[in-house]
Amino acid sequence: MGEKREQWDKDAYSLKEAKELWGNVAGTVDYMDLGIKAKKPDWSKVDALMRKSGKPAKYFMTLNGLVYTFEVHVASTKIVLNKLDIAKSGGPDQQRELLRRLSLRTKLVSKSDLTEFDKKNVDPKDQQEAVKLHARLDELKNEIDWQKQLAKAGNYRNKTVDVALFMNKEFTTWAKKKGYSGFTDFLMGVDDKRGWTSEMQTFVKSGKTGMSAKTLAPLLKALQDGTTPDFTQARKEVAHVLNSRMLPIYNKEGLRAIAEKIKALQGQVKEVERKLKSLKAA
Repeated sequence: MGEKREQWDKDAYSLKEAKELWGNVAGTVDYMDLGIKAKKPDWSKVDALMRKSGKPAKYFMTLNGLVYTFEVHVASTKIVLNKLDIAKSGGPDQQRELLRRLSLRTKLVSKSDLTEFDKKNVDPKDQQEAVKLHARLDELKNEIDWQKQLAKAGNYRNKTVDVALFMNKEFTTWAKKKGYSGFTDFLMGVDDKRGWTSEMQTFVKSGKTGMSAKTLAPLLKALQDGTTPDFTQARKEVAHVLNSRMLPIYNKEGLRAIAEKIKALQGQVKEVERKLKSLKAA
């Protein structure tokens, strides 16, 4: 692979912006899990270069052959913040894994680059099969990475119900299956501020609202009178039921499903890796 260079994020026209962007880009380097960290530059040097040249600071990632570098540029000055020689990072399998990780978050490594690497590291007669197996391996590992990110994200770490959850089809389908749709329908109706909805009326009449008798009574009377009551306390009590009873179950089941999916994917990874090893052994 020839030299490739990619600028990360926008130009920084002040030292404050340069520091803020460094945090973003350093986070990306950490996410790729290449075994290196993005070192902080000498900010006084960066500041002096920006003031002298009148040019912005720019962050770049480069790949020259199998040497990856993370740099900050100001005018014609380049400061290397870290470097990784992939060729010295283990055997072909370890090297390819690093290239795959780079391909996920950068444009430095393309699918054709991975294919070229695969062909160079297998017997010519097995090239076609090796490329096919590596492509499948990439799919599986990419999906595992995605599932791990989902587990870390807020999808299944909710503490309180909110609009985002109500708009989440997976959540609303789950709530309906578990018998909680009346609770969610009631909260959505209250938050829409359109008065009584048919779903709200059905829920209040059901007798299974989680509300205290004191709170429920004026709602039932308002229904009889054809008026719209103050839903403030009712919303608070219904939300408490969802937050204390429903969300812990939803979060737990969601994270468990992710763990099971990752385990199944890892089993498939082992099988593909076994086939690749058999090619190389032959």
